Amino acid sequence: MTRKTFLSLLLLVAALAPARAQFFLGGNDPARLKWYTIETPHYQLLYPAGTDSLARSYGRLLEQFREPTGRSYGIMPVEGERRKMPVVLHAYNPYSNGSVAWAPTRLDLYTLPQANGSDPSPWNVQLAAHEPRHQVQLQQGSRKYFKVFNVLTGQLWNPVAYQVFLGMALGEGDAVTAETGLAAGTRARTADFLNYYQVALDQGDYRNWFRWRYGSYKHYTPDHYTVGYLTVAGSRMITGNPSIMHESAQNASKKPWLLSSTFRHTLRQNGHRFKDTFRAILDSVNGQWRQSALERAPFVPMEQITPDEAFPVEYSNPQWIDGALYAIREGYLIPQELVCIRNGKIRHLRYLQNQDNLNSDPENKRLYWSERRVDVRWKMKGTSVVVRYDIDTGKEYTLTSGTLYYNPNPSNDGERLAVVEYGPDGRHAVAALSSEDGSLLRRFPAPAGVQPEEVAWMGEDIYASAVCLGGYALYRIGPDGSWTQLLAPSAQKLSNFGSDGDCVEWVSDRTGVNELYHFYPADGRLVQLTSTRYGTMDHSSDGEYLYSASQTLKGMHLFRTRVSALQEREVEYADVAAYPLADVITAQEQALGPAPDLSQSVPMSAPKRYYKLAHPLRLHSWLPLYVNYDAVKEGSMDFSYETASIGVSGYFQNTLGTLSGMVGYSLHRSPDNRSNWRNSLHAKLVYTGLYPVLEASLDLGDQDARQYYVNAFTNNGNTTLGTGGFLKSVPLVTGSLRAYIPLSWRRRGVNFGFIPQLNYSLSNNWLATEPIQWEAPLRFEKLPSRYALVGVGGETNVLMQRVSASVRGYAILSKADNNIFPRLGIGAEVGASVRPGLGQIFTPNVYAYLYGYLPGIWRTQGLKLTGLVQRQLTPRGQYLGEMSANTLPRGFDAGARSAVAQTSPLQWRVTADYAIPIYVGDINIPGIAYITHFVLTPHADYTGLSAGSNLWSAGADLTAELAKLILPFDSSIGVSFSYLGGSWYKNTGQEKPWSVEMIFSMDF
Repeated sequence: MTRKTFLSLLLLVAALAPARAQFFLGGNDPARLKWYTIETPHYQLLYPAGTDSLARSYGRLLEQFREPTGRSYGIMPVEGERRKMPVVLHAYNPYSNGSVAWAPTRLDLYTLPQANGSDPSPWNVQLAAHEPRHQVQLQQGSRKYFKVFNVLTGQLWNPVAYQVFLGMALGEGDAVTAETGLAAGTRARTADFLNYYQVALDQGDYRNWFRWRYGSYKHYTPDHYTVGYLTVAGSRMITGNPSIMHESAQNASKKPWLLSSTFRHTLRQNGHRFKDTFRAILDSVNGQWRQSALERAPFVPMEQITPDEAFPVEYSNPQWIDGALYAIREGYLIPQELVCIRNGKIRHLRYLQNQDNLNSDPENKRLYWSERRVDVRWKMKGTSVVVRYDIDTGKEYTLTSGTLYYNPNPSNDGERLAVVEYGPDGRHAVAALSSEDGSLLRRFPAPAGVQPEEVAWMGEDIYASAVCLGGYALYRIGPDGSWTQLLAPSAQKLSNFGSDGDCVEWVSDRTGVNELYHFYPADGRLVQLTSTRYGTMDHSSDGEYLYSASQTLKGMHLFRTRVSALQEREVEYADVAAYPLADVITAQEQALGPAPDLSQSVPMSAPKRYYKLAHPLRLHSWLPLYVNYDAVKEGSMDFSYETASIGVSGYFQNTLGTLSGMVGYSLHRSPDNRSNWRNSLHAKLVYTGLYPVLEASLDLGDQDARQYYVNAFTNNGNTTLGTGGFLKSVPLVTGSLRAYIPLSWRRRGVNFGFIPQLNYSLSNNWLATEPIQWEAPLRFEKLPSRYALVGVGGETNVLMQRVSASVRGYAILSKADNNIFPRLGIGAEVGASVRPGLGQIFTPNVYAYLYGYLPGIWRTQGLKLTGLVQRQLTPRGQYLGEMSANTLPRGFDAGARSAVAQTSPLQWRVTADYAIPIYVGDINIPGIAYITHFVLTPHADYTGLSAGSNLWSAGADLTAELAKLILPFDSSIGVSFSYLGGSWYKNTGQEKPWSVEMIFSMDF
């Protein structure tokens, strides 16, 4: 395969990625929700009933940020578009996020604010400043010379152009840069965002751009948002050109052959080489950090108490209780877990997931946290519950259910918990709960525009840190429910909130790094306790030592400092450090035009009901060829007529994502007669708006229908059935219906699933059920049998159809990033298949499948075991065998399946795969690939057949694991080798006793 052909294939797959992502991976809001809509001049907002004020807030902000967002990109959101941009507010999703979807176009905004580690800016402001920038990036795929691709593909081209010419790092970096210049208190003005770069550069870890972008199997690497921001914002700073991304987009449309090097070419046009520019950016920020460190010195002494490991690991939330530290740990090889650290030894207590903030009640030896739990069916709905862990008994109790409570903190006597409560309608509160059963004792609604984040008791008062417009503020909530602002909003990030005697304590990045502070409400004094080079988080004390977490090259580790060595000094809350790079971006945006005016009025329509059934379809994309995206998604890549051919494909979906599908026409050579061509029609429909997911498909004309008949061959009293057939002069019509319920949930780090499924398929192929009788009257040794016709079957003719049902369940430990397999897990599936009306010819069959995961010898390695048994039900008479599941060992040709099915009514197979990652460094092949590691997987399969016969294969897979292969998607490419054998081997028709197959997969 030539590079050009391979690139074309990858571009086609990328074009299909949006369809796959939107049709299958988006998740669903609960079916019970009633939807409403309002319109602004450029947006149509869809929102659940009861969230009108939230929708109006987002509508105003999107319009207010619209023009400023697009200035430096040369195009405004929705400019040139034929319709208003749909905005779907997912008000019940427990995760805070936002995305711009293309194919079909829409903004998906997950509006519940972040409950732990929020940036010092309201969540709706952050979304309005960030997501519209992605709109304009994707809109560029419809500009100038790119318009021809929109004619050919509809909206599919825009995300392809985004990935090929911009990429995730520069795309997100540009959006972060835009939000930095337009809104105060966003992520680039927090110490957390670039903290690892501060540590790494100060200690000489100057990687090249590709290693920062694509990461490492062995070395800690921040996400692509950070390298993207440094690249885009830094390039704007060094070139003095705020419109460099606009110029890059123009170059992409004028010079599409540049592909991913478009931005580098644009830098050269501005007089700068990319490599030198990126190094200059790192030198600049490192110089700023070092100068800041000189001004903040001297530093308190810190002793690391957790060991460096071979792979990065992160500790957080240490809590000192009864002579031990309890903390949360996770890493490249460790799923999130609760650990106990006593006398230098680390003991695993239990796995966790989706937890927010760990707090403790040392007197009663209890730990508390909140935990987000997604609904078992509706992935856009979830809750946040309060969990208590009793150290003496090791038992865990879920104190609430169906709530949106976060960050529990116990009172001094341990009898009450203070929590923050977030409402889907945008109204928030602080609540007091019983620490025994989680019952609600008091509720204190927050003032408008105040998002409480963390809370702590001091006597009968509750103190709360809160995000407001302008930053974090401090409030006191009295027993009467009154809210008193003690500190006005300031553009600094507060976290790790608590109380200590007569003061409230927190961590703030007021100085540019995170430090510990005490605030004394009685006299309004703010005291800084720590002074560190890189920052310190998550503090707990035993009276002699202060324990904390701090960033290192090997991850986030725990340190201790003697309390007597702390450097207490009184400071001003509003005295906040500058962020020079962010300030340059802000100045550039201000030079282009005024900042968003958040007091600007926005025209808005009255709310109207939005009925899903009245808005069923949006034909958003098409291709000038027929592509079966299911086949591409499953990785077949054979590009037979069933996968891709001459023709046309159209993809449709409704805005809420509950109805999607495709229609297609294909022209291909007939599989029955290669000299003839077939005209075929195809359609598929998927509906996810009910509790079961419903799928229907129809294919017309891929080939001619067939008339099948049954032959009964009798030889020496033994009768064997077989089938024959001939083509009919009518096109083949096949259809299928599928219903399944995808239930899944997570508890204590374990992923559970339960998926019942029912399938029905039908075609206009017919089968004459009365066998044609053949008999071999004579048989001579070493000569083939000659059969004579002795009887003709009747006229009973039945349509070929099949009904199958299955149930699958699993319980699998969450997989750490660098594990090939989960360390532990088990799953099973049972199913049955039958052909209605043909039970006297085709045997029904049942199967059971079991799989599991076990740890390997080293933590990087893992073992996967599977077992499959299949039984054809033949209670009487002669039957034709069919297999629902493939029981052949790896490497055997598909032709062996029918032979095994006809002769072996009982089949079983066991397999073993042992994954061995191999790290030889991070390998960058410029413009082609970035290899993080290799994986060697020895494997062995054994199949048992009836009458004691068997088949087996043994071999190994060797794959290169890539973070980029032309396109920046995780992928695997390699080869699989198997050696074949077994006592039944000679009957399989296998041409050679070995098999070599290519392996290729790409994760979108």
